[in-house]
Parts: sequence; C-alpha cells; structure tokens
Amino acid sequence: MKEARALIISELKQLKDNGSISAQQLQTNTQVALIQIYGIIKHLEELKAVSIEETDSGKFYKVIDDDRLNTAFGVDLLTPKKTESKSNANTNVSSIGRDTSKFIFEKIPYSKSKCVLMVVSNYVKKHNPSLTELKKTFPDSIVSSFGVIEILKTAKELSTDRPRYYLGEHHILTTSDNQKVVVCNQWTLARFIQFMEVAARLGYVIKPEK
Repeated sequence: MKEARALIISELKQLKDNGSISAQQLQTNTQVALIQIYGIIKHLEELKAVSIEETDSGKFYKVIDDDRLNTAFGVDLLTPKKTESKSNANTNVSSIGRDTSKFIFEKIPYSKSKCVLMVVSNYVKKHNPSLTELKKTFPDSIVSSFGVIEILKTAKELSTDRPRYYLGEHHILTTSDNQKVVVCNQWTLARFIQFMEVAARLGYVIKPEK
C-alpha cells in the first residue's frame, strides 16, 4: 500500500497548474488497482490536498495544496525502501527499487529518464523513423501527460514551469520527415516498466544495476 501511495503522489505532483487527471489515467500510469486509487484520493480530498471535479466524462482530480500532498502519508512516503532488483522487463514495481535506481543499457548505468533518452536516440539513429512512426513505436500513453517524445516547439511550451523534456541542443532528435523532437524526462517507476516492455520487444536489453 505504501508503494501505491508513493506512485499516486508522484503522478499528482507532475500535474501542471490547473491540470487534472482521472482515476483511470492514474491506473494506466501507475498500475495501481482502482480500489486503492479511490481510497488514496478520498484521503487526500479529506486533507484538502486535492479537489474532485465531476464532468460529463467522469471525475477528475486536481492538486490544490502541494504541502498537504507532500505530507499526506508521512515524510518517508516518497522514498520507498529499495529492494532487490530482477533483470527482466516484467519486473514488478516493488522489485525495481526507488527513484535513484540505475539501469544498465549497453554496459553503461543510467537513471530511468536518461536510459529512455539513450534507447530512443539509438532507435532514431538506427531506423530513421518519421514522427508518426516514432510515436507509434513509443506510444504517448506511456507518459499520458507529456508523451515519450514530443515536437520541440510543443515540448518548450509544456516546460514553462520546469523542463519536462531533454531540451539541450545535443539531445534534439530529427525524424525522417525533418521534425525536431525531444524525449520526456518525467519517469515514475510504473512508466519506466512500461517503457522497458516496449524496449524489450524492439530487442533492447535493459537491466537494473545490481
């Protein structure tokens, strides 16, 4: 339950000002069971950390107090205890460890977000895909708020409060249809697991650092 709370808090903290998210989106992003999500959200609503907006499309949750969100379940919540890692792409959330974990790609250890950058960069270099092909290969749904990759102009517009993508000149990729794109740097454990599964299907080997 503690890991589930940490994942939900992490997702909510990544919402932009005035942004909102549904329980179904939270489930897709974190793989936490809906019944747990509803319980966590109810507690956060009681603490006045989040508000609930009902629309024709369903209920959406919005952060209204960052401080209450951060302390909702105690100071240790966002640093879950690191556990022993396993080396396959289907490893569950609790076995991969906390956010400082490193992952080995082509014999070099990287953080989650940097590992994604290296894999996507490698794929673009080898296959020279179009923007459409690249987004089909690495679906936006993995990181629903920002997408795995985004057009440079849009990425800058989404990074007004803080960088949401790798925006350095040396990180910009060019597709076969001459679109300048960049890679998202917003990676929770659950999102990274989904990315690992996609990478594995493409033949890329990513292993948690021991």
